[in-house]
Amino acid sequence: MRLGARVRHAKFGEGTILRFEGQGESRQVHVNFESAGQKILMYELARLEQDLLIGDISALALRGRGLAPARSAGDLIVARSPGPVRTRAR
Repeated sequence: MRLGARVRHAKFGEGTILRFEGQGESRQVHVNFESAGQKILMYELARLEQDLLIGDISALALRGRGLAPARSAGDLIVARSPGPVRTRAR
């Protein structure tokens, strides 16, 4: 996970990562939740689920590249088709 990532928490709902503090077991994550406000959580215990990185998809599309390398395991790789996609009529 990284700064600005959209996340979901079972109790606090959806939010955005604002910053990280510390290292190892004492690492904390600051998240601004839409319905619960800003919370500071222990990173290892938070159980945050990462949403699709819509901002990353838009950035990749704007760059106009066919393939972009993933920056972390949670990032999306978007590839352009080599030609038109054809479907059969039913």
